[in-house]
Amino acid sequence: MSLSIEIIPHAPSIDMYGEPDSSSAYSLSGHVSITLRPSFSLFEHSRTTAYLLHSLTLTFDGQTEVITPSFGYSGFRLCTVKEDVAPEEPVEITNDGQEDTTCVWNVTYSIPVPGWLPATTQYGASGIGTSYALSAEAHFMPLEDYSVAPSIFSLSTICAPFRVRTKTLHASLPIVINRFVDSHHLDTSEIPQALYLVNSKYATAVDKNRPHIPEGILTKIQVMASVPEFVDTAANGATFSMRLRSRGLSTEECQRLELTGFSIDLAQRERSRSQPTPESRRRLSLPPDSQQPPHVPLTRSHKLGFMYEGFYTPPEKQASHLREFSLLHTNVCGEYKLEGDCHIFKDDSGAENPAWYTVESTIPVCKTPKVSKDDEDSDYMGMPVLRSTSTSPMLTIRHEIRLMLSICYDDPQHGRIHEILSFNVPIKFASIPPPPPVTGPPIVVALRSEHLDAPACSALPAYSQLFHSNGDRKIDPTPLPLYTAQPVDEMPASPKI
Repeated sequence: MSLSIEIIPHAPSIDMYGEPDSSSAYSLSGHVSITLRPSFSLFEHSRTTAYLLHSLTLTFDGQTEVITPSFGYSGFRLCTVKEDVAPEEPVEITNDGQEDTTCVWNVTYSIPVPGWLPATTQYGASGIGTSYALSAEAHFMPLEDYSVAPSIFSLSTICAPFRVRTKTLHASLPIVINRFVDSHHLDTSEIPQALYLVNSKYATAVDKNRPHIPEGILTKIQVMASVPEFVDTAANGATFSMRLRSRGLSTEECQRLELTGFSIDLAQRERSRSQPTPESRRRLSLPPDSQQPPHVPLTRSHKLGFMYEGFYTPPEKQASHLREFSLLHTNVCGEYKLEGDCHIFKDDSGAENPAWYTVESTIPVCKTPKVSKDDEDSDYMGMPVLRSTSTSPMLTIRHEIRLMLSICYDDPQHGRIHEILSFNVPIKFASIPPPPPVTGPPIVVALRSEHLDAPACSALPAYSQLFHSNGDRKIDPTPLPLYTAQPVDEMPASPKI
């Protein structure tokens, strides 16, 4: 007889919504199939086989691995959830009466999974990244079948003294975790906008050897940026709008200012860490260091982990590595020159609430930007690719729009002064959940009525017949008949018991 176990989940993945939340949990449910198959042999016939199921333990395990050119390889265990799903009393697994057929028993499970876990992702060369798995370990005790007389030709009888009394079986299944934005706006045109009142700054260090626009004038230039609350990672572009105005400047100062152009870029910043930050340890329920490598190795450690183990020591305990690259298409320069009259602030003086000068643009997104051949980060961390904005104990991914304004000022003493102001606006990329499955059209069944002479049902009265235009219910002018008690002698007799 062949005894095996298999993990069968109810869903192919765990879909989590919204921001990671340490106070929430998701259910990983399904069943473990215990299969007892008949064995066919030339020396003996199929016979009754019985086992006692003593324990069935399920373990949900999550881990993350990173590798960088600065601190090398680092692995960390995110969570470990164990649950014994077997009944308290041993369960007999036997094929008594069905020796020639395959017998299957299903043990259901439902394991709570922390809601803060990052999504399954591959980050780095050779499959390094964040992964999860569900493993099962079952212990069986074989029971001897005394209903059949032993035979000298039975191999099982001959080998019985050498058998191990406890049979242990293992099974494992990779689990995929997806993270989606928690939004009802599945249509990208309906996504709300997020407003940022930004503080501009000099793009480069201030050169004291040349004149600059007075700081009191620059600080009175207000810049407000508007971006969507999130951008779908499958979208080809991100909308962006910028509004400018000045407040508190004199008429002469407003007429001397010009906006000659601007440049825009979309950047992705990836910060890898050798160890989680103290904030992550305090905010999340991470396993202690006693359950981390090298004290307890990862269950699915990458082969690079064995190569670095014992031969490389990180420079410090909290080492980190930053990689950033542009998501702007290579055929888009991102620089724009304004034509016509560039004195956009000339009408702001004296106005209590000056009007905004608005610039709108759509930033084309390149999901797989190209890098130079000598890029060392790509050899370790994989090729650059657009990822969702996320925060995890070992990896943080951020996105930002980098904008630089070209401002000119006609100074009475120093002539025309040119300044470059820069500011960054955060933007979030997220995955939109797939639409719910479309069900088929309802099945309409025509039932044949046997009462063909029955009158048709009357149509419902119009709304205007029941309610006034303001929604109040109309009072029926015809009063109901008064209640009259029925005489006792006319009431129907009660049935006798």
